Amino acid sequence: MQIWTFLHILSMFSAVTIVIGADWWVSYAIRRRDVAALRAYFRVSKRAEMAGGVLLLLGIAFGLIAAIALGFDLMQGWLVLAYVLVAATLVFGGISAGYLKRLHAAIGEDDGETPGPELEQLLASKRALVVAAIDFVLIAAIIWTMVFKPLS
Repeated sequence: MQIWTFLHILSMFSAVTIVIGADWWVSYAIRRRDVAALRAYFRVSKRAEMAGGVLLLLGIAFGLIAAIALGFDLMQGWLVLAYVLVAATLVFGGISAGYLKRLHAAIGEDDGETPGPELEQLLASKRALVVAAIDFVLIAAIIWTMVFKPLS
């Protein structure tokens, strides 16, 4: 296997692990109304977002280098589909970020272990759970696209 392909796969799987792990953690804490777990999530989420973002950018760069080195046409159907799926994942991440910012602010104002009314209202929203599910499906679709290369 070519080094660029290996680095692409390694960095992308590492980025996905961080993203899915964070989505699972916050979704689980929201479903359980676990204020302590949410506080812990927000303590580490900035570093995790930074690491995931850097790994994602490296993965994209390594993927482009690998595709060029292997002689792929960068406009092949399966690659264009992968670009669209990655863009959709980033859009849904942006949608989720606004909700998580409001949730973080509400947790900062709520010093108890059980959610207050404002926090409870945010926790009752299904937005984070739906976005996490959509992210999971999009990431699975990206992996499927990269493995099976439809539209070749």
